[in-house]
Amino acid sequence: MLRLRSLAAVVLPRPMFSWPQVSCMAVRLISGPSAVPSPTPPKRPLTSFFRFLAEQRPQKTLQYPEMKQTEIIKNISEQWRKMSDVHKERYQESAKADMQKYQDEYQRFLSRLSPEQIKARKDANKKKRTRRLARMRKKELTALGKPKRPSVPFNIFMADNFKRVTGSSQPEKLIRLRDEWSGLDDMQKQKYQQLAEDDRVRYTREMAAWREQMREEGRGDLVDVRAARRKLTATKRAATKGKAKPKAKAKPKPAAKTEDKLATSRAIKKSLPLKKSSSQTEREL
Repeated sequence: MLRLRSLAAVVLPRPMFSWPQVSCMAVRLISGPSAVPSPTPPKRPLTSFFRFLAEQRPQKTLQYPEMKQTEIIKNISEQWRKMSDVHKERYQESAKADMQKYQDEYQRFLSRLSPEQIKARKDANKKKRTRRLARMRKKELTALGKPKRPSVPFNIFMADNFKRVTGSSQPEKLIRLRDEWSGLDDMQKQKYQQLAEDDRVRYTREMAAWREQMREEGRGDLVDVRAARRKLTATKRAATKGKAKPKAKAKPKPAAKTEDKLATSRAIKKSLPLKKSSSQTEREL
């Protein structure tokens, strides 16, 4: 069964960036279940704070219906911080008991897995951590005012014509826009190519100013990532080159016989009497 997730793999010729006036959505085809199916792991229990939050949130919602949920959560968080350890003990003990039960169940869950399933879980967890770190980094860069990446010509064309195109779903509209874009000639595309070039110039100018600002604020680690990677790679190579493998001791070569020694050996052999065979000795007797 096909699941829609990313449109870039089907509709677009290159990865998509932020679209003005259009939500960033796309389609990626994912077929079937995972190659190594695994049993469902036990669910991790709530912490002491989230137990308190689950208890207080419905009451606060009824008490303050006009208040937003984010404000209610902030209010409950402040109430939790001011709460004494004695009042927190009930939630902490409950969380501790459930955590012990969870750990026992999780160990039993791991014991039922095959080596292939364990490897698949490790790979999946590694991908999750990578995606989480990427989201955190992107959120940090956005908060620090990093300029948006420039749009490509097709993105600009799609933003201008998305509302005009009819379709039962957004992926269907995007596919129709893709087909319509492919039918345009070079003169019709020139307008969007020029807008994309202007946006690229804007991005280059803003990025230069942003990099300078980050260096002045002591956040050069955010803008000099490539330079730091090159420096780290050079350091590793230098360290590897410095640790040369010890050369194996060469075996002593046998001394080569000189011409004098060979001549002496031949002379000695000629001066010695020939050894008589047993038949010759019998005839002489």
